[in-house]
Amino acid sequence: AESAVAVIIDNNGNCTFCNNSCLKILGYRDQADLIGKNMHYQIHHSRKDGTPFPLDECRIFRAFQKGERVHVHDEVLWRSDGTSFEAEYFSYPQYKDGGIIGAVVTFMDITERKKAEREVVYLSFNDSLTGLYNRRFFEEELKRLDTERNLPVSIIIGDVNGLKITNDVFGHFAGDMLLKKAADALRKACRKDDIIARWGGD
Repeated sequence: AESAVAVIIDNNGNCTFCNNSCLKILGYRDQADLIGKNMHYQIHHSRKDGTPFPLDECRIFRAFQKGERVHVHDEVLWRSDGTSFEAEYFSYPQYKDGGIIGAVVTFMDITERKKAEREVVYLSFNDSLTGLYNRRFFEEELKRLDTERNLPVSIIIGDVNGLKITNDVFGHFAGDMLLKKAADALRKACRKDDIIARWGGD
């Protein structure tokens, strides 16, 4: 289950407080492992693809310097063992005597939520049996491609002969296997950027 954890950073981005949940989610044993450390370089140093994430592009750092709050849910944070997780975080500037002295950052591991979201998107645009795009995706893509600069466009439509008799004689499992084999053959015959979709049953 997702649960928010908290860390407080000073104006330099160094950790001044982290709770036990923060230590646990990041894989540290003791507060001393983080206190005084720059949290950007500790847990926010790289993007999802592993490329460096410069400090001057960090939305947490930029926001609290301007006295702004920020909410982000499309980045990753990094654990002590070098693995990352998809995170949602909120950052709020911390004030003292009218001036900004840092920020309170709360974050949570949303890996499972993101996985579920990707699954919903996949199923809404892909045929669950063959893995090909479904009719809904194809019709939307056709609208997008219907521009003069994309011409000429080639469309090939075919069907699987004998699917009904295969289902009747050998059962639907055999029919499903036939459709999967047909889908695999189309994948092998088409280019990576071609659109292959299951328009109907066969």
